[in-house]
Amino acid sequence: MTARRRRAAPPLSWATLKACFLALPGVVEGSSHGTPAFRVGKKLLARLREDGENLVLRVSFEERETPRRAVAKWDAESR
Repeated sequence: MTARRRRAAPPLSWATLKACFLALPGVVEGSSHGTPAFRVGKKLLARLREDGENLVLRVSFEERETPRRAVAKWDAESR
């Protein structure tokens, strides 16, 4: 029996990400390091990296130590 390969999900457009972030309560659009960003109050939530292709996300210390947990949360919430 052969293992199934997962197909990579297509990249999300900036317009889709923007709509998702702005749908969250208290999120406002701004800039950080000269790139588009989203904040909640004065805290950075996410920003576009300088390369224009990658997203920087704010995560807690615990999630940095266990990156699979952060991915699992994202998958569960996106369904």
